Amino acid sequence: MLGLDRGGTCQGTVFRVAEVNRKVTLDYLREREQVTGVYREVLRSVWIEGDARERVQALAFVVDRGHPQYAGALTVEQQLHYVAHSRGISGANRDYVISTVKALETRGCRDAQLHRLVTLLQNEVPLQEAE
Repeated sequence: MLGLDRGGTCQGTVFRVAEVNRKVTLDYLREREQVTGVYREVLRSVWIEGDARERVQALAFVVDRGHPQYAGALTVEQQLHYVAHSRGISGANRDYVISTVKALETRGCRDAQLHRLVTLLQNEVPLQEAE
């Protein structure tokens, strides 16, 4: 999972959820994103694209820098090692990072550190399936 951290800006998609669906939506997000509690749930003021005057409050999951799983201080070499040799319930982490960067690119976003990691991952031997 790639989460929000301090600094910079973030572009994304804001979903408006009807009040009747609020609880089931929050339950789903918490089950999916809060498995280990590495994120803090925060409300942030966001601007709707195309109308800088339209601001709404949005729930965001921001990394807890004090959590043992916080990985923001890892060197590029450490990131490469963990991503290239790990997998989660949805598959290989290298595939997740590569597809995330591709999705960012389609939105016109470029993150230099993630792009560097993808370049390194593409030169690594793919994670072998467990036998």
